[in-house]
Amino acid sequence: MLALHLILLIGLCYVLGRSARAVARSVRRLGKRFGVGQFALAFVLLGLATSMPEIAVSVFSAARGVPGLSLGNLIGANIVILSLLTGLAAIFAGKLKVGPFYEANVFSLFIVVIAAPAFVVLDGSVTRGEGIALLAIYALFMAKFYRHRHAFRALHPEPVHLDGSAAGEAARGITAVVVLLAASYFLVKIAVSVATEAGLPPLIIGLLMLSVGTNMPEFSFVVTQARGKYKDVVLGDLFGSVLLNTPTLGALAVFAPFTISAREQAFSAGVFLFLLLAIFTVFVWTRREISRKEGVALVVFYVVFLVQSTGFLGAT
Repeated sequence: MLALHLILLIGLCYVLGRSARAVARSVRRLGKRFGVGQFALAFVLLGLATSMPEIAVSVFSAARGVPGLSLGNLIGANIVILSLLTGLAAIFAGKLKVGPFYEANVFSLFIVVIAAPAFVVLDGSVTRGEGIALLAIYALFMAKFYRHRHAFRALHPEPVHLDGSAAGEAARGITAVVVLLAASYFLVKIAVSVATEAGLPPLIIGLLMLSVGTNMPEFSFVVTQARGKYKDVVLGDLFGSVLLNTPTLGALAVFAPFTISAREQAFSAGVFLFLLLAIFTVFVWTRREISRKEGVALVVFYVVFLVQSTGFLGAT
C-alpha cells in the first residue's frame, strides 16, 4: 500500500505541476495582452500563479489538521528555489543579473522577508502573533516594491503574438485552477497516508517531497526560459514565488497556529535556510549577479541539504 501511495503522490505532483504551469501560461498571456512589464509580470503575477500549489497545500493541510506538512513544504520550497532552481538557472543562462533589486533598493528587505520563516520555526512553534508579523513584513516589502515599481519595467520587451480572446484565455486559466485545487486536495490526503504508513513526521514529507513537487512550474520555467534572452522573467518568477511563501506561512499561522512535532528537523531546515541566505547574499552583493560557478555552488548546497535531511529518515 505504501508503494501505491508513493506512486500516487508522484503522479499528483506531476498533475499539480502541469496545472500550475497552465495557470502561469494564462496569466502571462493575459498580462502581455494588457501591457504589463516583463519583470513586474513575472515577479507579481507569475510568482503568484506558480505559488498556487504551496498556497493550496497550506489550506488543505490546515483543514486536515497537519500544518507541519505545509510548514515543511514552505521551508523546503524556499531552499529548493534559492539553491537548486536559481543555481540551475544561472548555469543554463551563464549568469543572472539582479539589477532591478538594486535600482529599487529592496534586496535587503527581500532577504529579511525570506529569512523570517526560519526565525519562526526555531522555537518549535508557530503562533498567531508570528503569523501576523510574517504578513506585516511581506506587506511592508510589497509597499516598497510598489513605490519603486518603475525600476522593474521590462528590460527586454517581448513581442506579443496572441491568438484567441481574453475571455477564452481566462476560461482556460480558471479550468487549470480547478484542476490544481483538486490535485492539491488529494496530494495532501495521500501525503498524510504516506507519512503515517512510513512512520515519518508530515514535516519531512513536505520538506523532501512536496517542496520539489509543488515547484514543478518553476522547474519548467528554468528549463525552457533560462537559456533564452528573457532571463529576467525567470529570475522575477523565482524571486516572486519564494517571497510568497512567507505570507502563506503567515496566513496558516493566523488561522491554525500549531506546535511543531518534528522540532529537530524543523530547526535543521531553519539553519540551512539561514546559511543559504548568507551565501546567496554574498553572491549577489559581490557583482550584482549570480555567475555560472556560483550557480554550481548553489546546486551543491542543495545536494548537501538533501543528504543531511535524508539522514533523518534513517534516524526515524
